[in-house]
Amino acid sequence: MMCARAQYLSACSGLLPQHATERRLKHMRPHIPPPVLMLLAAALMWVHDHGMPLAQWISAPWNRLGGLAAAVGVAIAGAAFIRFRQVGTTVNPMERGKASRLVTDGVFRVSRNPMYLGLVLLLIGWAV
Repeated sequence: MMCARAQYLSACSGLLPQHATERRLKHMRPHIPPPVLMLLAAALMWVHDHGMPLAQWISAPWNRLGGLAAAVGVAIAGAAFIRFRQVGTTVNPMERGKASRLVTDGVFRVSRNPMYLGLVLLLIGWAV
């Protein structure tokens, strides 16, 4: 299988000059790791809830369903992490050059970015 970066470059090679494609890829690189962004968002949610509580949208005992959303998020992200390790590629989006394979099976059949989906479900669970 071809790595995602090589596949993107081959698809764009006819559209843009090589140096422009490389520059665009360099610009698209994330600067802050996604789990750190998720933790920052969760901290901001907590500060906002305790500093300026607007309303309680979901009351007890239904607010405990947030734990279910968080558990599903952990399961999805964990399955994606395990699948990446099984095929021998990196899970770190900051190191795109180390990506050795394009994974399209397992949870990647259902979602293109199951790790991000897991992080979003964790935030939804935290919000509830």
